Amino acid sequence: MDDDLAQEDFRHALAHWVSGVVAVSTEVEGLAHATTVSSFASVSMSPPLILICLQSRSRLLTLIESRGLFAVSLLSERQADVSKTFSGRDRPVDVGFGEVPIVRLPSGLPAVADASAHLDCVLHDQSVQGDHHICIGRVTGVMSAPDGGPLVYFKRAYRSLLL
Repeated sequence: MDDDLAQEDFRHALAHWVSGVVAVSTEVEGLAHATTVSSFASVSMSPPLILICLQSRSRLLTLIESRGLFAVSLLSERQADVSKTFSGRDRPVDVGFGEVPIVRLPSGLPAVADASAHLDCVLHDQSVQGDHHICIGRVTGVMSAPDGGPLVYFKRAYRSLLL
């Protein structure tokens, strides 16, 4: 962080940005792991590409690089507890999904059950920017729920949209 820009001031400014919440997961040698991510976006429709940003020291990043596959679960408004479960910085790697129910995607990867949508992804490209990796995923499959609102994050709290 630049000396002239305090980290807390930067965080405070970014808290004014409304963000959806996703859980990103993968599985390597029977070890399932997931983390909460708010830096997620679509990149391209043709080919279908998305991006996620993961801290460079993230254990999940290492597992995604090893497997080359990851899943994205777009969390529903009823899943703030799931987001909290996966957001712990010091969360042990060996706990997997814990009590969070899973669904298996066509790739075989675990994803969060009852999410608004799921994306099966192949790691397409990545770039190191500051203390994060920007991971580009090529979407190879999708599953969507028929209805329900998204989980959103605004001013450091989970919110629901009035639909």
